[in-house]
Amino acid sequence: MAREVTAGLPGPGDGLPGPGDMVLVTGEPGAGKSALLEDAGRHWDGAVFRTAGTAASAAEPLAAAGVLLPGWSPADAGAAAVRAGVGRIRELANGRPVLVVVDNANHVAPESAALLRRVAPVRAAWLLACPDGTEPPARLTEGRQVRRVVVAPLGLEPARRLAAGLLGGPVDGLTAHRIWRSSGGNPRLLTHLVLEGHAAGALAERAGVWRWTGAPPSGPGLRDLLLAVTGQLSEREVTALEYLACAEGAPVGLLSGLVDPAAVDGLRRRRLVEFGAGSMIILSRPLYAQAVCAPRSALRRRRIHQELVAAATATGSAVPAVLLTEWRVRAGETVPAATLAAAARRALAEGDARAAERLARVAGDVALLGRALVARDRPVEAEEALRQTACAQVRALNRLWGLRRAEPPAVTAGPAAQAAALFVPGVPATAATAVDSADPVLAAADAALTTFRLVFAGAPERVVRENRELPRLWPSMRGAAAACRVHALVLTGRMTAARDTARAYYEAAVAGGEPAELAPLALQRGVCEWWAGSPRRAMPFLREAMALVDDRVPFPIRAYVRSEYAVCLAALGDGPQAYRLIAALRTEQSAGPGLDGQLRTTELQVMALTGRYVHAADLAVALAADLVATGRDTERVEALYLACRLRPSRAVAAGLAAAVDAADSPFFPLLARHAVALAEGDGAELIRCADAFERSGYPGLAAEACAGVDEARARRLVDSCDGFRPAWLPGRSGPATLTGREREVCELAAAGLSNASISQRLGISVRTVGNHLQRAYEKLHLTGRRDLGAALGLS
Repeated sequence: MAREVTAGLPGPGDGLPGPGDMVLVTGEPGAGKSALLEDAGRHWDGAVFRTAGTAASAAEPLAAAGVLLPGWSPADAGAAAVRAGVGRIRELANGRPVLVVVDNANHVAPESAALLRRVAPVRAAWLLACPDGTEPPARLTEGRQVRRVVVAPLGLEPARRLAAGLLGGPVDGLTAHRIWRSSGGNPRLLTHLVLEGHAAGALAERAGVWRWTGAPPSGPGLRDLLLAVTGQLSEREVTALEYLACAEGAPVGLLSGLVDPAAVDGLRRRRLVEFGAGSMIILSRPLYAQAVCAPRSALRRRRIHQELVAAATATGSAVPAVLLTEWRVRAGETVPAATLAAAARRALAEGDARAAERLARVAGDVALLGRALVARDRPVEAEEALRQTACAQVRALNRLWGLRRAEPPAVTAGPAAQAAALFVPGVPATAATAVDSADPVLAAADAALTTFRLVFAGAPERVVRENRELPRLWPSMRGAAAACRVHALVLTGRMTAARDTARAYYEAAVAGGEPAELAPLALQRGVCEWWAGSPRRAMPFLREAMALVDDRVPFPIRAYVRSEYAVCLAALGDGPQAYRLIAALRTEQSAGPGLDGQLRTTELQVMALTGRYVHAADLAVALAADLVATGRDTERVEALYLACRLRPSRAVAAGLAAAVDAADSPFFPLLARHAVALAEGDGAELIRCADAFERSGYPGLAAEACAGVDEARARRLVDSCDGFRPAWLPGRSGPATLTGREREVCELAAAGLSNASISQRLGISVRTVGNHLQRAYEKLHLTGRRDLGAALGLS
């Protein structure tokens, strides 16, 4: 029975032969068989003799064997030559185990096979390689039990690592999936796609991450490589692939009446087609059909669609209604507008906005077209269509979520009003209203925005308990809803579940292929790592999210991605870049609706992480006070908790306890306990808080809780967070010796404010400012304010 491995050296007993063994490595061309043989030779503890068959073996039948016999010529195949060869091999082996490696063994002529067996030691190990569907000559394997190792195609993650290695940097999940799917996991084909894509400018680097932004490569080079990988197709296989390329999937029963079933089986063996949902046969390598055998003639494509429609009608095959309608359109039929519109509505209900757009265009239904474009995150085109209709709710949603415009048409209820309350300053929250379930676009928005509102209004536990179904369409709304659900798990103390759920949602979004869906999920995976205490582990996810956000990604998602990225930059020591990003966010927000609370939170977090944590604590308390009127209780809890960590205070801790009581998270009371213990200097309670944080999967918060109380444990926890230790933790030299007021005055002085300006800012006398600075200089061993920034660790 064959053992399946991926490209690379198999483990002991998996593929590397022992003395007297014979192993046959098979796989499609380019799968990595030769590389595996090379690895095996490097790991062999003994003498290695290599040879390979060639397609020209008929002309030189003894060439493969002659490679092992120095000085041997094809004319010299007598017994004396064999004895000389045996002696030569023994001399070179010098008593060590012998491994004979034969690549392309299917091309070894029988004459060479026989000679190889005669000259090789009886106890030699053999490692052979052949492409799928071929065998080595019988004279090479006779009398031996052959163990097979199948080199399987690369999985998604190994393919992603290979692409990253070729490009010299990470690739985003969508790019990795696209390259992997197009290449079928074949290393040679994948390498070609990456290098050709890079040369053509289709691969671009953003935020340190490579992203595929252009068309896939094509041309004779790709065609030849595809043929080399899969082998030359028979005429019947080409026909079957043509039908499937036109059909975009077809039921097995219907297809068997149009093409040779044996040809379809052949395509399955070559991994060109596979079974999809509902017994549908679909293309597994669409790039192959496009580059090699897609019908070039419009007339030929129309004829195939006519045959598909006729077969569906004659056999009664269960072809999905939307797909059948599209076949009829492509077959040239005159399909009634009402039928087209019904199919478009059905496509939207089933989550297929692409099909809905195509059918709505043919039907000439502008309202349906606008909805489909909204559901595809194409807001500019959607606005062009919707302004001709009476779809006020959908248009208002599109203008705010997609175009970042809050002007009329204004609505006072439904998802559009809910979005305005979330993202437009001064718009009051609206009561939940029933949404027309017959409109899947509005239903998708309602599901996402309701989840968003509940998470940030202090009800993350409700989000976790209700576990609402994610929207079936509108990628950005689906991604936002999924990200909010993950964040609800984080906010309720379920870090392990949050990470697992985020990974599952991320993988589903990768397969979906939409940046607007994947960006918030890459972001949320980073947020999980940030809450767990490791900005270093968070950064790759946040970089990926930054690479994915473009003009098609709605502004709330862009704002959150950039905000969290700025915080992570500051945590990893790049304060200047973090402040530049905040300035850009502030400029962008001034031009329209935004997320003022989120931006202010980002600013104060960056200030704290760059050493200005006393001033940041004051700003956090002010932000919490402003959030009371907005109903964003979750953000209020987070702001007050940060203030308590930056500058412990009984009064602020009491305010945090009140905010926690207004929320439903079972995790928030632990934050309030931590704040009180910090304010009161209760070491025993801090250790208990650290225990609870660590059990829940938040080692960074556990480190903060026990810092200064159990420093050895704090260091262990910091190490588990890749060494991240916030500037405000006790136990750091220098700045931690200052009082809170001294620190605050020094931060302002380091920022360039004069004593008079500091006096006015803090409401204290100029003389008091001078006294605070003088005491700080003495503690920090400074002579003036010029070196304050460096002494305080300010970026």
